[in-house]
Formats: sequence, C-alpha cells, structure tokens
Amino acid sequence: MVGTRGFRLGLGLVCTAVIAFSVSPAAAQFGRMGGGRHGGGGGGGNGSDGRGQSHAESSMLDAWQLNYADVTWAAVHFEVGATPEQLEALGPAFQQAAGNWQALPDKLRQTRDTHIITTTLMNTQTTIQAKLMEVLSPDQKTKLADYQKKFSANLRGEGGAGPDPAQLDLLVYVDRTWAVLAFRAAATADQMKRLEPAYAQAWADRKAALALSDKKDRAAKVDDINQALFTKLKSVLTDQQISLL
Repeated sequence: MVGTRGFRLGLGLVCTAVIAFSVSPAAAQFGRMGGGRHGGGGGGGNGSDGRGQSHAESSMLDAWQLNYADVTWAAVHFEVGATPEQLEALGPAFQQAAGNWQALPDKLRQTRDTHIITTTLMNTQTTIQAKLMEVLSPDQKTKLADYQKKFSANLRGEGGAGPDPAQLDLLVYVDRTWAVLAFRAAATADQMKRLEPAYAQAWADRKAALALSDKKDRAAKVDDINQALFTKLKSVLTDQQISLL
C-alpha cells in the first residue's frame, strides 16, 4: 500500500481553518481521506453530528461527493475485486486526491474562498473516474457503477434509504478507515494482511445491514459492525495509527 503522513475520503481531516466567514458546512466533513474521529460511535446529541456541527449544516454539502474517493477506493478492493496490479495503477490518483484534500485548510486561510472546496471535489472525482476507466475491465466498471449508484442513494437519502445526517460517519466508517490505512496511517504490509479479512467481512455485513427495511435496525447493525472493526483495528495498529482514524 502507498502510505504518506498526510492523506481524505473525502471520508478524514477535519477542517480547522478559522476565517472570517463560516466554512462550517465543509469543516464537518471535508477531507475524509485524511483521518477523523476513531471508533465506530455515532454522533452527539442536541442535533449535533458529534463535532459541534448541526445536522442541517453538515448535510449542506453533497454527502456522496464528499465521500466519493474513500468509498470508491474501498469498493475497488471489496466490491470490484481489483488485482494487485490494478490497485498499484490506481493508487497514485487516490494519493493525489488525498494530498489535494489535505492542502485545503491552508488554501482556505489564504484565499478565503470556499468555492475551492467544490472545485476540489469536482476535480478529484474527474481525475479518479478517468483513471478507473483506464484501469478497470468493462465488467469491473459495470460492477463499480452499480455499487456506487446504490451506495450514493444511501448517502443522499434517496427514497428514504439514507441515514440521518448525524449517522453519515457510521455509514462510511469502513471506507474512510480503509483509505486512512492506505494513505495516512502508513499501515505496513503485515498490518494490512491481518486487517483485510476483517474489512472484507465488515463490507459484506454492511451490505446486508443496508438491505434492512427498518432505519433504526439498519443504523444499529452498522454501528455494531463498525465497533467490531474498531476492536480489530486496536489489536493490530499502533496508538499513533489509531489516533489518525
């Protein structure tokens, strides 16, 4: 796996840039591929997502776009079944996306222009999509597109399928932490080998959970899956690596 100290996800790094006008809608979720709070826990109370962000604010940016890179990186592993050679070819595009996300706080401070968030989101998705078209086989492209369509509906809440905005972190925890392992936490080959079966199981279990009709049952099951995965992560990673999740 490629690894660098400083990859989002947009899974990720929470934007701490303090500027005169509010950037809080981005601050809650931007830079997913860079790390975030660890553990599989849910959001806070009083209408907050656990980071002092209101549900209305944290849903202002498109949840699918914010998490596109993280979800796609995980999907090429666990849904599409990309070969090691394909993953190696795709890695730099996701690494570049990570670097772009991590540079955003400084850019926001310098330019005071929140439009660069949208621009970065669009450029990230365009770059990754182009590389996917180049590397994946036709069957893999179809499988990925089908999965992305279904999962994006969950993130966006289409047809009542999606979670409360406060639970978005629950839904993308598997994807976000997998991306962090690859591009920020510098997980070793041995660590990845030990963790991959747990992620494959979490991936399959989450798909089954998202098929549940009751929203509360679905959220509770996903939370259980995340907690079990976090327990495994704690048994394999260092404290420093855990702090980046």
